[in-house]
This record gives sequence, C-alpha cells and structure tokens, in this order.
Amino acid sequence: MRRRSNNEGCIYQRSDGRWVVQITLQGKLRQFYFKTNDAAVEHLKELHRQQVIGKNISASDEPFGVYLARWLTETKSSKVRQNTLEDYVAVAQNHILPVLGQKPIGSIDTATIQSLYDGMSAAGKSPQVIRKTHVLLTGVFNSMLPDRIIERNPVGQTDRPKIVKKQKVLFDDEQERIFLETVLRSKSRYKDLALVYWETGCRISEILGLKWSCVGADFINIENARVQVAGGMADNDPKTAGSRRKVYLSPECITLINKQPKNTAYVFTTADGKPIRQRNWRRQWDQWLITAFGIDETKSKYIKVKDKDVLKYPVPAVSITPHSTRHMQAVKLFQSGWTVADVQQRGGWESPKVLQEIYAKHSSEDRQKRMAAAARIETTVKTTVNQENATG
Repeated sequence: MRRRSNNEGCIYQRSDGRWVVQITLQGKLRQFYFKTNDAAVEHLKELHRQQVIGKNISASDEPFGVYLARWLTETKSSKVRQNTLEDYVAVAQNHILPVLGQKPIGSIDTATIQSLYDGMSAAGKSPQVIRKTHVLLTGVFNSMLPDRIIERNPVGQTDRPKIVKKQKVLFDDEQERIFLETVLRSKSRYKDLALVYWETGCRISEILGLKWSCVGADFINIENARVQVAGGMADNDPKTAGSRRKVYLSPECITLINKQPKNTAYVFTTADGKPIRQRNWRRQWDQWLITAFGIDETKSKYIKVKDKDVLKYPVPAVSITPHSTRHMQAVKLFQSGWTVADVQQRGGWESPKVLQEIYAKHSSEDRQKRMAAAARIETTVKTTVNQENATG
C-alpha cells in the first residue's frame, strides 16, 4: 500500500455513520464531517486544489466581521481622513456586520453580496448608501487577495441600483437678492461667515479652518480644513493637493475677515472662541432660508403636543444647500469671462469635469435666453409690419 505524503489528508467513517476528512492545514490538524463518502471525497479534492493555488484556507475560515474590524483599525485608519473612517465604521455597523459579520470569509460569494444589496434596496436604503457599502466591501476583499485568503473578489460581478444624479439647484437672481438681504438683516454671529463663504466659493470646511496666519492684505491662503468628527471638530489637510491655493478677495471681504475677534488661531469661531460645528452652520443656513422663503408644508413634520400640532422639523420652501454657492460662484465667474482652468484653480476643484458640466449648462441657458429674446423681437417686428400693412 502506498504511504500517504505529508498534508495529503485521509477519509474515514465514524461509528455514527458520518464520513470524516482529516488533513493538516497550515500546521494544524483539521477535520470536516459529511453524511456521504462522495461528499467527503469532493471536499478533499477541493482542499487539494486550493493548496495547489496557494489559498490560505485557515484564514478563509475566519469570521468576516473579525477581519473587517481589523482592516478598518489597522489598515484604513492611517490612510483616510477621520470623518471618512467614521463613515466606513457606520456603514459596517449598520449594514454589513448584521448580515455578514459571523460568516466565514470563504463562504461569502457573489450571491451572498448580491443578497445583501437586494435586502438593503428592499428595506428602502438609498442607492448612495448601497454604493458606499459596495465601495467598502470592494476595498476589504481586495486586501485579501495578496495573502491568498480568497481567489477573486466576490463583489465585482454584483448589480447595484443606479444612482440618479440630482441636478444642482441654484438661486436665481431674485432669490439670491432676497436671501442675501435676509442674511444682512440677521443678528446671527454667522452672518460675516456667510458673506465671506458666499464671495470666496470655497468649501465650508476651508473657511471654518481658516487661520489668521493665512490671511493677507488682499488674499487668503487655503492650507487647512476643519471637519466635523465624532465628539467635535478636527483639523485636516484640504480635500485634494490642488485645494491648497491662494484666493484673492475684495476689500470688503477682507474687512469682514479682519473685524473678527483675534482671540484664537481661527478666524471664525463661536462667541466663546470654540470651533463652529458644521451642523450648527447648516441649521443657521436653513433658518435663513425659512425666514426668506417660508416653509414647505408638504415636507415639514409636525408632532402632537397637548392635542395641538407643533412644527418639529421645518423644511424650507426653497431648499438650496450651502454647497451650491460653490456652483453659483463658478457660474458668476464664467459670466465674467473666466476660463474653466481659472475657475478650477480659484475654487480648488479636483477635476474640471464638474466645472465643464456647469459651464456647458450655463452656456446652453445663455444661448436659449438669447434665442428667446431674438424670437420676441422678430415676433414684435412681424406684428408691427402686419398692422402697418393692414392700416395702409
């Protein structure tokens, strides 16, 4: 009888009728149980095949949740921003771990991932949330490939719901006038912040992170960003390498900056010198919108208090995000004759793609307005000529 070689494994039947595959994997004796001899034989063949391709079989038996937690804390924590890491952790805790956390890594295939996405979609999760989940899973499974924990990434062949890109809603000229008048009349400490934010077209994190050391006679240097993280605010580098830039401002805007108290390193702070939280800034922005345009009764939420409906979550009738001012600033610069490259440099845009879309839309609207004006003139001329012919 031929002597078995090392790690070849064997199959035998127990007294209870079950068949056992016994094999040494990564130095540890492992046993697998089956109801039939054929199933045991097939499994042993699969183990041999995986050994030939170098798959890390022991590691593939590790619970996915354990690996994911280790990957987030040991690998991603040093490579991404704090707020990005917190987003990853939230996605993992809320959507991934409840479904995949206890499953062995090797048992997760494309059908398993697809089932997760389908379940999220059926539960009403937005395509954006499913996309975030997909990005996180793609990253964690890709990290397993170099160590042969898996043969291929099971995420690649899945179907995700398409994200319908929403068109940015911007103020028209009249809305802009009303909103700015509302801001100017307010007594909010955020008023000067809003006006500087409006003129610069910078990201709000860049304005909140603006330090006195970066303020010049007629410009500001964007070198820091202040973002909201769990438990407070934190300094970060600007969003991209191209976001580090010099932004020239009007004398009026520099005056607004210089009138701020100089009791901390930051230009814009709360009354007691603490960092301004982005969520508080957004609340103030929405309050200005409500003051200027009223509320949307169909979207606002009321609660019952002593048999009375009390407005709990008001939604502005004109709902335009603060970030839209970056797009508005770009449109105004295009109207002034700036090129896409110049606008990209001033705003610290990572890619010209978004700006090209804004420019194309702005150019198209301008052409349509000119065509409409020409049509009105042509109609007026024809009407006048016809009237003259009729009376002549």
